[in-house]
Amino acid sequence: MPNPDETRGIGSASLAAFAMVTILFFTFESLGNNNIALFIGIPFIAFLIAFLFHVFKRWTTCSEIDLLKVAKGAFVTFGTSFVSVCIASVPSCRIPIASLFGSLVKNNSTTKDSCCSKPVTLEDIESQRPIVKMVAYCFYLTFGMLYGMTYGNTIATEC
Repeated sequence: MPNPDETRGIGSASLAAFAMVTILFFTFESLGNNNIALFIGIPFIAFLIAFLFHVFKRWTTCSEIDLLKVAKGAFVTFGTSFVSVCIASVPSCRIPIASLFGSLVKNNSTTKDSCCSKPVTLEDIESQRPIVKMVAYCFYLTFGMLYGMTYGNTIATEC
């Protein structure tokens, strides 16, 4: 049977991941190819969200706030969010998520000599539906934040 403190940690991690993905969802189009915003800004926002959740969790668990432990726990989320963005920036890692949206893309590249059309590539999908790239980033960021928040929670709430 799971420890009630662990299940609350996972719940807060889920809420924080949802908040981060929502922020990314509404700002992704304006980021464009701004790598500084993706690789530093998004993990920094994840750090701030994790820091606030860990302060609240530490206060309710230990009845005191040790900002050093809270910062260490939130830094784990920064690291896992950074790794998640790095993984999502690799095109071959976005293919499994983008393949779910392949049927939404029109492929007008049939040739006269062959009966078949060329296969749809990741670039075709992302150029016709830019939201697919955002969904891939959100997918990896969700699991990175869940892992970082859950692991960081054990560091931050150690009384």
